[in-house]
Amino acid sequence: MPAKVGQVVIAGIPVMVKLGFRLSIAYLRFKSKAKRAARVFERELLASGMAPDDARKLTGMYLESSRLIHIGMKGALSARPASGASRFIK
Repeated sequence: MPAKVGQVVIAGIPVMVKLGFRLSIAYLRFKSKAKRAARVFERELLASGMAPDDARKLTGMYLESSRLIHIGMKGALSARPASGASRFIK
């Protein structure tokens, strides 16, 4: 039985490498799109007349929400707003 387990582990290594590579590429694409969207978001806030400091803070919160740790730990269904967001939510 242990020989079969070893064979399965060895056979799974290429699959894990491929999966790791694909996940890394997907993560880099996700971060790139989030940064691009944050630039557009800040530009639109400034164009609508928001103060630059407030626009920068909101953009920071926007980017913070795209961090994987926030997506994984808090989830999309969290009822609590992000720290500091209550200032803008009425």
